[in-house]
Amino acid sequence: MQKCDTIAKRKKKSKNKEYQRWMASWCKGTGRPPKSGPCSMDYHVCTDGYFRPGRKGGHGVIIRDNVGKPVVASAFTSTEAKSFLYHQVKALAVAVELAVEYSLEDIQLFCNAKHVARLVNSSIGSATGCTEHSSKHFDVICKRCMKDLTKSDYELVFPLLRSIAAAGPKFDVPLHVVKVPRDLNRAADYLAKNGEPGMEVLSPSGLPDELKEILCEDYVESDNYGLPCCTSPRWLWVVFRGW
Repeated sequence: MQKCDTIAKRKKKSKNKEYQRWMASWCKGTGRPPKSGPCSMDYHVCTDGYFRPGRKGGHGVIIRDNVGKPVVASAFTSTEAKSFLYHQVKALAVAVELAVEYSLEDIQLFCNAKHVARLVNSSIGSATGCTEHSSKHFDVICKRCMKDLTKSDYELVFPLLRSIAAAGPKFDVPLHVVKVPRDLNRAADYLAKNGEPGMEVLSPSGLPDELKEILCEDYVESDNYGLPCCTSPRWLWVVFRGW
């Protein structure tokens, strides 16, 4: 038993050293050097929303480079919980705003709610072509919107969908949301549930210790640097862009 305890302590010490080395590398710049063409830098943007009726709601966003290093994160918590759909879509809208602010022109968006990914992708593809969507009045619901939104959700969520779609031309690659398993979205989930009241934008050095540990575990113990894999047709666009 004592021998097993000694081995376990050594493994833990070794893992902690690896965590420390990796966190120390965060200040040395992000990712692999950008290249021209289809190998240019891309950023993984994980999002999540949190909703407890009558208690609180919030969202979390974390942007990582192509080797898993955090670039920036955002957390928001409010006692005025609106709806699960609202907080999920709000997280994606904030993620897009952050990417624009930080001049990240090649991003992959992720969330762990399939119906949210479908709704946002549908809106990105149709917001400029639907006559109802081109109106500035949010009291008309087209058939496509009615399928996924209640009247109350529509009034809250539709402006967010429009803002996401409107930001599309600012990116090198078309915006697309990919649904990922919850265990690959732990960092965004943590931010959504544990944010301070109001909006916070966090630099890598300002991340809570518990979140840093989640990022380290993702990096050390998972494939692909702990990043979700993109299963969208995005790669076809990237290859085409490089021709």
